[in-house]
Amino acid sequence: MLYGPSIVRDTTATVTTMGSVDDPSPHAERVHDQLCPDVPGYKIDTAARFASGQRNGRSFADSAPEVVIEIVLGAHVPLGLDASSAGVPLPSSPTGARPCERAR
Repeated sequence: MLYGPSIVRDTTATVTTMGSVDDPSPHAERVHDQLCPDVPGYKIDTAARFASGQRNGRSFADSAPEVVIEIVLGAHVPLGLDASSAGVPLPSSPTGARPCERAR
């Protein structure tokens, strides 16, 4: 994998500096395993959820930046994003949120 070694190296260095996890190297390997490949799986007919320690696709209401930062650092870093940032749900939308509008 192109970015795998960088993810492990940089995550190990970051959490070592922060002191946010007890064992940086195994943590960095878990981060690599969670983030690569970058296409999350989805179990049909279940709620989509992308969270630290829980993956089942990703709904538009999940704060992906917060989740990825939490996975890498081993600590929650609130960015102030919540479900209201995703827009108003549409009844016909399978993801439960308004699709992005094309810029004009």
